[in-house]
Amino acid sequence: MSGSKEDKIKEHDNKDVEYNLPRNDAAEHVRLNDQAAGYIDLMKGKIIHATLESPTKILDVGCDTGIITRHLGSIYPTASVYGIVISPVPPTTASDSIPSTPPNVGYIIGDIRKLAGEDERLKAGNFDCIFQRGWLEIHDYVEIWYNVKEGDRVVSRNWKWLKAMRRGADELGLDLDIGLHAESYMRKAGLVDVNVEKYIVPIGTWMADERSETRRIGVHQDQDLGGVFSGSILPGITRKLGLGEAEMEELKDECRRCLKEEKGKYLWFYVTVGRKE
Repeated sequence: MSGSKEDKIKEHDNKDVEYNLPRNDAAEHVRLNDQAAGYIDLMKGKIIHATLESPTKILDVGCDTGIITRHLGSIYPTASVYGIVISPVPPTTASDSIPSTPPNVGYIIGDIRKLAGEDERLKAGNFDCIFQRGWLEIHDYVEIWYNVKEGDRVVSRNWKWLKAMRRGADELGLDLDIGLHAESYMRKAGLVDVNVEKYIVPIGTWMADERSETRRIGVHQDQDLGGVFSGSILPGITRKLGLGEAEMEELKDECRRCLKEEKGKYLWFYVTVGRKE
């Protein structure tokens, strides 16, 4: 792929993009890379679930540190692979699972909602994901927690912090359960061959002896989930609710307690794919 690895032409501050995690933060980059590695283990290396046959172009929307984009470039070396990201992609390091950027990978900085109408590379007819027989694939959580020790009962139903997040998400037009709803969205959009795969994500390592692929993501969830939600996601998504400082601190404390490791506690990670005829 010719040109710079990171497209500066479309770079803006993108402050209006709904993103409730730290930007351009070295510690956050490490966390995101570890999270990605955990999900690769969880899916047993099956990064792509769509049936791709010699793709020529692949778009990774919301590529964060670019770690999955680089994996895609390595898996499909004859395809042009673009990562869309709102902040500059950090440099690779020797400890990364793919320590250098493949020559067929490039990054475009900006808001995909704007870029789709501005950038010639992303306009209709220019990308396999828009072509006939192109595939769309969505990976995401459902923000509902269960516990196997309680008969797989929903244990998050009465969490006050999660109720507040759901109210905040409604105000912002966000879907906290996109993993669960992606299938219906795809079908309504006219996609065919829609398929869903679910992966259980434990908090902690309580499942690792039985299913070793859950160990890394379980450790990641235990170490990072409470802090990430209470420190960034919860205050960001609820910012329009007018919550007072004391109330917010109470919600943060409850959030950290709820997301501690507890034997049997888990949520679901969904991978949904669909094809345009």
